Amino acid sequence: MCEEEQIDAHFHKGGILGLARGVHQLPIIRSAYASCQRLGLGDHHHLLSADELAQHLKVTNAHGALYSPQSAGVHPGRLVRGLARAVERRGGVIYEQTPVSDFSGGKQARLLTQGGELRAKKAIVLAGEAYLTRLAKLHRTLIPVYSLIVLTEPLSGKQWSGIGWRNSESVFSNKFTVDYLTKTSDGRILFGSRGAPYMFGSRITDEQDRHAESRAHRTSDR
Repeated sequence: MCEEEQIDAHFHKGGILGLARGVHQLPIIRSAYASCQRLGLGDHHHLLSADELAQHLKVTNAHGALYSPQSAGVHPGRLVRGLARAVERRGGVIYEQTPVSDFSGGKQARLLTQGGELRAKKAIVLAGEAYLTRLAKLHRTLIPVYSLIVLTEPLSGKQWSGIGWRNSESVFSNKFTVDYLTKTSDGRILFGSRGAPYMFGSRITDEQDRHAESRAHRTSDR
């Protein structure tokens, strides 16, 4: 799609590595691999030893990994802007700054806004993710959970030589908390993990994007 629409989203199919950082995480990746085999997906996943992992990426305290080449990374901002341009080239109209206050499905699917209602001939698609909790009908259906990222400065060639990571795989560990890393096209490391704490009543505020304690953990510990 990126090729067809000429979207420079930094698409790179480098695969994904699920790391076992510590012997205690080995059963997790082995169990995941066994599940893939039962589902007929064993050919798309590979269990790597610590030495085999080091050929991809050098990580401290790593005892192995589950690797799949069927994964790619993109720059989400570039992707969504490129998709918007592609939709508009085909005659689609994107309405911004038009809050939806309610919706209904079924044969009379529609979106309600302050300026009126938008009716659909076939269906409406609710693609608002966690922000859908702001609609009364979905307020108790979804829970907004934050995931925040930090970026390093661009690394030197010597630093990358020490790390490896030549194929720019996406990376995550199997810790109880979520953490994930990727290598950007301009030579930085992006690190992400669980973000600001859940707020009572599923509230979402701009201040949570800049949650000081969450940011401090990322900038000091990583």
